[in-house]
Amino acid sequence: RSQEKSLAELLAHAAALERDGQKVPPAITDSIARTRDQVNDQRAYLERRENERAALQTEYDQLLARYRELKSAANDSSTP
Repeated sequence: RSQEKSLAELLAHAAALERDGQKVPPAITDSIARTRDQVNDQRAYLERRENERAALQTEYDQLLARYRELKSAANDSSTP
């Protein structure tokens, strides 16, 4: 979130400069580009992690179902 806030502040600063008829300095343009890249990288990382979490949840659910199935079968076979 802080990177997104930084990006918003940089964009607002650049917009204010342009509204005042000033040219946006290259340092600010470069900073905007770097920050934008960082935000995109963070979003991609979060998406990958969420996909991993979902895959692990699916695997866990399948293992739990199999465990319950085996436990039920074991209880059925041991009950006279």
